[in-house]
Amino acid sequence: MATWLRDNFDVYTYIALLGPYSSGKSRVLEVLGEICFNSVLSPNISPAAIARLIEKYRGTLFLDEFQHLDTPDKKEIIKLLNSGYREGMRYVRVGEKDVEVYNVSGFKVFAAVEELVRSLQTRSIEINMMELPKGKEDMVRFTIDRNRAKELKARLLYFRLKYLGKSDENDPENLCREIFEKGVKDRRLIEISLPLYYIANILGEKEILIEGLKTISSKRMS
Repeated sequence: MATWLRDNFDVYTYIALLGPYSSGKSRVLEVLGEICFNSVLSPNISPAAIARLIEKYRGTLFLDEFQHLDTPDKKEIIKLLNSGYREGMRYVRVGEKDVEVYNVSGFKVFAAVEELVRSLQTRSIEINMMELPKGKEDMVRFTIDRNRAKELKARLLYFRLKYLGKSDENDPENLCREIFEKGVKDRRLIEISLPLYYIANILGEKEILIEGLKTISSKRMS
């Protein structure tokens, strides 16, 4: 939901799906890609293409099989991701004729089977994925319900029209202090969680989110 209000925020949440093969990471990316705002989903895309797509469409980036990226591209993509979680930060690269500067800020989701580099760990909320227990495979659909996804996107468009541009009603500094006072002590986690907390406030689900953030914060600071 937060992706549909991206212009309300100055900081953006990164979600990292980590787990073994066949743990549902790619399917989660596909499902989120169906319902997030201006989704860009690719298992293999160059840093230059990522930068241009984000700046042009101001959308939500999804990267699958992050660990399989070629080493030079991976280093550049990490540099890009490090630059893109705050509004106003720029990704700079040397083009064929001149230095190129891109606004790559926005929400991002990526999947990998290995731990992230430290710089991305601090900028992401990590979700550990696992394989379905044997005998439970039939609990999950084999295909994406695209008709349902269209219905959800129609509702999310209405949500966007209702709340876009109303972030001034929730001062970011006050929200940060509220999260901190509720027991979340990791400052970077507080910062990247702001869009989620904004949405939780609208839905009346702040306490549920806070409990999850407190768990993550405790692990990070232990």
